[in-house]
Amino acid sequence: MIIHRFRVAVCAAAVLLAAPALADECRTQAGMETVAVDGRVVAGTRLVVAAGPQSLVLVPDDFGWRFEVQDTEGRQLPIVVAPSRPPGAAIADLHGFSFRNAGNTGPSPAALADPVTITFHFGLSARDPLQHPELNIAPGTPAAAGADSFGTVSLRLLDYGLADLAPGERARMVYVSFTGCVGWSVAQTDAGVGPGLDFLPEEIEYFGGCGLDLSRYELSAFFAPRVLGADIDGDGAHDMIAAVVQGEPRGVAVCRAGTYLTLLGFPGEGPDLPFEPGFLPALEAWSVAPPGTTGFGFVGEPPWPAADGDVIVLERIEKAMVLLFMQGGQFEIQSVYRYVEP
Repeated sequence: MIIHRFRVAVCAAAVLLAAPALADECRTQAGMETVAVDGRVVAGTRLVVAAGPQSLVLVPDDFGWRFEVQDTEGRQLPIVVAPSRPPGAAIADLHGFSFRNAGNTGPSPAALADPVTITFHFGLSARDPLQHPELNIAPGTPAAAGADSFGTVSLRLLDYGLADLAPGERARMVYVSFTGCVGWSVAQTDAGVGPGLDFLPEEIEYFGGCGLDLSRYELSAFFAPRVLGADIDGDGAHDMIAAVVQGEPRGVAVCRAGTYLTLLGFPGEGPDLPFEPGFLPALEAWSVAPPGTTGFGFVGEPPWPAADGDVIVLERIEKAMVLLFMQGGQFEIQSVYRYVEP
């Protein structure tokens, strides 16, 4: 049995297209270049779509296709999927079972969207393969090959077909057609896209998709790096941390796996952690403690915490240091030293 999405003719072969279908939506932004893309593909066929200095690749497998993004030399770039809210309402691939519910008796929540969209980020700045070996990026990938790259793929499905739809079966996708937009960061002569303090549109979108109310809060970097990457809960998924403001009050937003948002420093909006008054608004530096760290050697420093994942070091340089971490699934802090009143 095959179910069809929309009434569009089924294609008979894979084709390579780059059409202006989304020309009005695929506009170039400061620090970014974009290109509109279209594609159609049938089961078992590989599709490569040229998109600026990289290629979007649909790699066939038993249940449909998985996405790859490759650079000009054919090297695979890391991909980060930021799930939409609520959890489970996003599709990160073109596998038939992703479009069906757990019992294979009806569509999944994401497949009920109209239109069905897929969005993911790519590039070495999106996720560091040295810190996240689960990406299966080949060891020794040279940092020079797009070390500052950051891009986004946004696709809208026009038509698709699913097979193996009986309860208990594992659904597969047998054809798909789509249109969309691929954007990527480019170097600027007057401002650095990578290390600067101005947030990229994709970063703002990422935190908004994680649940940050952008009508109430604004991403506002205190210092570089403007976004800190870590695995604070130890689940193997990428987490991102950024500074936010709500008028005068300043705090920190933690987005875990693109899905779970925690606000720190805003009473009533997150866990009530015992930060000293004024500590978060006066932050001057942050970093992820290197693996194996057990302390910094300060006099009277408490034992290193038994954290679930990475430990974040928050500093007022030469004034105070606080560790932010998760323990037993809960956010905790621990003071390392304080030389002056925060």
